[in-house]
Amino acid sequence: MYWCLFIGFSRIFVDDHYLLDVLAGYALGIAWSGLAYTLIELLFKRRILENVQQK
Repeated sequence: MYWCLFIGFSRIFVDDHYLLDVLAGYALGIAWSGLAYTLIELLFKRRILENVQQK
């Protein structure tokens, strides 16, 4: 996990990206991870409810 932070800040250090570019990338990654986690949780909850109703 820490390597993501180090890579992002190394991009700032070597002047390849601006600070806001890196922060926007982190924000987008966190939002995408949250969406994926939420969708997976909903999928598993739906599957569990279907299995309980069948029994």
